Amino acid sequence: MIRQNELEANWGIKVEDNLDDFDWLVTDPLDENGKMTRELGIEEQGGKLVRLRRANDKRGNFVGFFVIDGSNLQKRWNGKVSVNSSEIRWHKAK
Repeated sequence: MIRQNELEANWGIKVEDNLDDFDWLVTDPLDENGKMTRELGIEEQGGKLVRLRRANDKRGNFVGFFVIDGSNLQKRWNGKVSVNSSEIRWHKAK
């Protein structure tokens, strides 16, 4: 599990400034197999958070992350740093 102060230091952000993104992350509805569907990424320290869709195949195997940007394009995310709701149990949605 990642602590809030560690995430803020490593990512160069303040959680308080990005509450909508963290609320979105921890309210992940999960898929029909109980697998996570959401992830947050960041491309550079101090940069903008990127909402990601966790993609799984029909067997439930993880296949990759795709950027959620409001378009219908399936843009694979190749960033190196991301976090999911199981790693940030310290944040509870409003």
